[in-house]
Amino acid sequence: VGLVAFKLSQPPQQRSAAMVDERRPAPKFLALDSQNELLKFERYLGRQEVLLIFFDGEAGADRDPVLQRARQQFPELKRRGVQVVGVSAAIPQYNRQAMERGGKFPFPLLSDPEFFIHRLWGRYDEDRLETQTGVFWIDRAGQVGWSGKTPRPEADLDRVLPPSKEPTSSEVK
Repeated sequence: VGLVAFKLSQPPQQRSAAMVDERRPAPKFLALDSQNELLKFERYLGRQEVLLIFFDGEAGADRDPVLQRARQQFPELKRRGVQVVGVSAAIPQYNRQAMERGGKFPFPLLSDPEFFIHRLWGRYDEDRLETQTGVFWIDRAGQVGWSGKTPRPEADLDRVLPPSKEPTSSEVK
């Protein structure tokens, strides 16, 4: 009776869409990194949390705002035990060129020129014949939120990335 009274006295909790969606194992894949070395994505699954970022390879990794934010906040993500992985349709040479222009990334940038990974993760629009960007949060157990037949990308980057540290007026001098 005491537990029921306690529960009734508490304000109702709001459940986010992410909490309602079903969680299933993250799809596994192999891809070439920017150094033309084969990387198995499953090496990260079940060991640590993973932030999987699908970015626009045509624009370049050095111009993608989500990758830039992940690079800026990588020390905090690493401290929390989060592995970041970027995927685009760009070939490894283009990812290397982006790093030559904008600096190296402390996490792998993978190439998917045949769109296999994009299709597997629901990031390829078959009607428009183009890739889509998106961010996926994979928990330590290797589970990701799903909607229907494909993983569901996170809509709220602030939920998966630490807030950007903007300099305060006292820090800017």
